[in-house]
Amino acid sequence: GIVLRLLKDIHVYHGLRHVANLPYKDRLNELAISEKINLAIIESLSSSGSISSRGVEPEGIVRALQRGGGSIASRLVAQEEVGGGNVYVQHAMGADLMPGKGGPGGALFEKGASLKNTVFVVCGRMALLEDSYSILKSTFCTTESDCDTNLLGKRFFTNI
Repeated sequence: GIVLRLLKDIHVYHGLRHVANLPYKDRLNELAISEKINLAIIESLSSSGSISSRGVEPEGIVRALQRGGGSIASRLVAQEEVGGGNVYVQHAMGADLMPGKGGPGGALFEKGASLKNTVFVVCGRMALLEDSYSILKSTFCTTESDCDTNLLGKRFFTNI
């Protein structure tokens, strides 16, 4: 409880094959509707990207799917990053850290996320962990002098 009160925003990026496989759907829906978390759901096998093709989902989950699909600009940035392939959760997070091209940037960029004020916790397979670390390093460590790997090590946590 104390930690949550100290945090300004909690952004949760949840990747899965299809929203039908989402665990804890009711609880995540409650948290998303209450705006206690900013939930983004990224479906790796979604072919159409339209909410109507996914069936009936609770309001908070629909908003999370829309956020996970991102704006057209951030989705294109993420797809460009992976060479036009599938966009996974780490790519959506990376796109949210990017400044906008001629418009607003990603959600985390707009909120001023940096290694000084943000903690990243990543759970998943080794490729997700390695990609996430590389994305954070390339985003925040643009020159040798502004890259403090101790800071990155203190702000990036994994389940492995």
